[in-house]
Amino acid sequence: MTLLYLLAVYVHIVTVAVWFGAMLFEDPTSVRIMSRMAYKVHGIGGPSLVVLTLTGAFMLYHRGVTWQSIIGGEFFATKYGQVFGLKFLFVLILIGFQITIGNRPSQLSNFGYVGLVLLVIAVSVWLVRPIV
Repeated sequence: MTLLYLLAVYVHIVTVAVWFGAMLFEDPTSVRIMSRMAYKVHGIGGPSLVVLTLTGAFMLYHRGVTWQSIIGGEFFATKYGQVFGLKFLFVLILIGFQITIGNRPSQLSNFGYVGLVLLVIAVSVWLVRPIV
């Protein structure tokens, strides 16, 4: 089971990189080569979110988190649950940001993406290596 967990972590991290890359670089109006390559494989964000949800759910299950503890709120009473809730909130904001602003060519949306991505990464690292 540990090998399967490590595989899920690896797939989760690679999929996050693909999802973030698609958000940052997929721009149909750009002349940059990376933007054009990302646009050619457009539609990769949705499948990435499905893979992230599945691997994330498996990793929580492996750590002993059950649907009953999530729905009942016991999970969020723990320090790990609170940090996870913060990470999940940032991910939801990032998804909303992607849906509403999308790939509009503007400096603000680029800085917003990068800022939120860095927050999600920081909180994710906090889950693995607690600061406090």
